[in-house]
Amino acid sequence: MIIGEVESLGQGFSGSYKAVLENIKTDLLSLFPNLNTVSDIQQLVLAQLVMYYTKFEDILKKCFRGSTQFPDFVPIPTLTYQVTRSRLLDIPR
Repeated sequence: MIIGEVESLGQGFSGSYKAVLENIKTDLLSLFPNLNTVSDIQQLVLAQLVMYYTKFEDILKKCFRGSTQFPDFVPIPTLTYQVTRSRLLDIPR
């Protein structure tokens, strides 16, 4: 039963993570008037996202050794690339 829940979680994330990345940027831009602040906060949030997703993947590998890989999970390099693309343009300081 837990495998089905994990697969469902992976499918949900893989189907929505690009929109979530855009929503983070949009929300921060609407909440903070200073672009430097927005950029700093966004960098911290996205770093946390990648860190937690990496930990989640590591836990899955330990729990489901020998099980087939879950095809709906986003590979870490893909997530990192999308995070890099979604960041605001680098703001000179």
